[in-house]
Amino acid sequence: MGDSPLEWQGGDCAEYAGDDGYCGSFLVTVRTPQWRCPDVELRFAVGKDATVYLIHDGGNVSDFGANGSLDQLSDLERVLREVKAKAAPNRPPSLPAASLKTMTKAEIIRHVQTLDVHRFDHSLPSERFDRWLGRTARWPLQWWNGDVHERCGPNALEVHVTTAGIHDPEGREPRTYINVVLGSWERGIEGEPKLAISFKSEDGVHAQFSPVKNLSELQKKFDEWHTALLTRKPKVPVVQNMTSMGRFDQVRSSPTGHCYGHSLDLWEYGERVFGLHHRHDGLCGDPPCNAIQNIKFDPKTGELEFFSSQPGEKYKFAGKMESGKIIGVFDAEPVSLRRSREYSTSLDSERNVAAWCTFWSQVPRCSGVKELCKSMGVPEAPAVR
Repeated sequence: MGDSPLEWQGGDCAEYAGDDGYCGSFLVTVRTPQWRCPDVELRFAVGKDATVYLIHDGGNVSDFGANGSLDQLSDLERVLREVKAKAAPNRPPSLPAASLKTMTKAEIIRHVQTLDVHRFDHSLPSERFDRWLGRTARWPLQWWNGDVHERCGPNALEVHVTTAGIHDPEGREPRTYINVVLGSWERGIEGEPKLAISFKSEDGVHAQFSPVKNLSELQKKFDEWHTALLTRKPKVPVVQNMTSMGRFDQVRSSPTGHCYGHSLDLWEYGERVFGLHHRHDGLCGDPPCNAIQNIKFDPKTGELEFFSSQPGEKYKFAGKMESGKIIGVFDAEPVSLRRSREYSTSLDSERNVAAWCTFWSQVPRCSGVKELCKSMGVPEAPAVR
């Protein structure tokens, strides 16, 4: 790194192993100090046998928009040369601009609230932005100031507006996201503010936010949403014909954001037990899951057997459900899965088997759900609207 100072930090656990959760390897991080560019961060795992290896997804070099990741340590010099070659000259100072040093976050938000909507959309008459938005949305809103700074590169000075997460009695709300860019933290408030809007409809279980062209179109979205509320028929309660047996987990995580292990979600439908198996082996989040096959469960003894398969892999579980946990073996891997206390069973899709099948059959990361539901005699339903 030449004359660049470096900061070394170590001692955290890089990866946990074993049923008891003991540490299998330790983490060492080396990086350039804050605000120093290029920004270099490397992560190494040190095993108990003193072996050292670079954690690939933890190694990168960045500078003002240019970024290079490392697969091995010998890439460092090459990536540094490439990043420096792509780096923009005359990088602005990293500290906030003088115009922002005396402003609080609340004052930056108030600045946006008082902007004239005519500046954003010339088809609208002059009106304060917050008053126009409150009158148009007719729904509680929350304003917040984005305060995430990259170590290298321009940092946009932004204010965000979203619906406040308050639902109607049937759990609905108009989902909108507005992003106002005022300038940058390095240069302060400058030029015309830039507006980006997105809106999420309630159509479909997995609806995505869609971009909205301008404030006039956003107003139409809100009007359509409120009109739909007045014309919708009351929601008919579902028939509760299934019972959750709980979620059972044995998942360990590492500081690099990876999770490893198994999770089981089990339900009862009449005399039938069914469920989902989640296999954690990568970045934490929503892991691949598959419907459990050929399940055998004896409620008297707690004996439990099933198969679980996904492309390229097939697991067999044999074990027993005891008080608060499931113990057994996935193929040759001993596991002890404990009941999760945080797992919620309040959703309709967890109380009605037809609603459950409709929901989970549309989740792309889960396989075998349609086949499972067909074997239980549940008719395939159209997407929930």
